[in-house]
This record gives sequence, structure tokens and C-alpha cells, in this order.
Amino acid sequence: MAFRARASIGWEGHDLWTALTTNYQSGYKDTDSTPQRPVSSWNTWDVGAGYRLPSQQFWGGAELQFSVSALNLFDSQAPFLNNSVEQIGYDQENGDLKGRRVQIEVRVKW
Repeated sequence: MAFRARASIGWEGHDLWTALTTNYQSGYKDTDSTPQRPVSSWNTWDVGAGYRLPSQQFWGGAELQFSVSALNLFDSQAPFLNNSVEQIGYDQENGDLKGRRVQIEVRVKW
């Protein structure tokens, strides 16, 4: 039986905010392989921060927000799984091969 958890902590003050999230997938047995093989646990960290301009400083009272985030901050690789059905080397239901991703976002709310 596998265990999965996600925990976040964040802070928001006035027009700034930040958040830190960890994602954990415990190890498990690959029961489709012969012989059965252990699959390692996997842990990733996500971080984000943003700033909100006060509405009176932007066009027509709209609110402008800027944020930046990094998913899988430490570029942790998904554990190997001998996936003979899909012919790939990882468990696509529990892993992700995208690696580290950085996002920059600008939002306008009115």
C-alpha cells in the first residue's frame, strides 16, 4: 500500500504572499514485474511568491498581480518503474518527467 501526502505553508501580508509546498509519494512494490521490484519513494518541493499592486495605482481601479513559482524546485527525478504496458520507465499515475518548471504570471482583476 502506498502513502501520498501534500503539505503547504504560506504567508500573506498586505500586498505580498509566499508559499512552500512539499509532495511525497512513498515507495511501493511493482507487482506487474516478474520478479516484483521495489519502486523508490519520491519527494518534490514547490515554492511561489507574488505581489499585488493596490487597485488605486492601476488603470480604472483594476488590481494587478505578479507572481513567480517553481514546481519541483530541486528537479527530483521520478523513480524508475519497468512499465511494460506503456513502454516507459516510470509510473505516469504517480510520477512526472517534466522536472523543474518555473512559471511567471501576471493577472489583472477588475
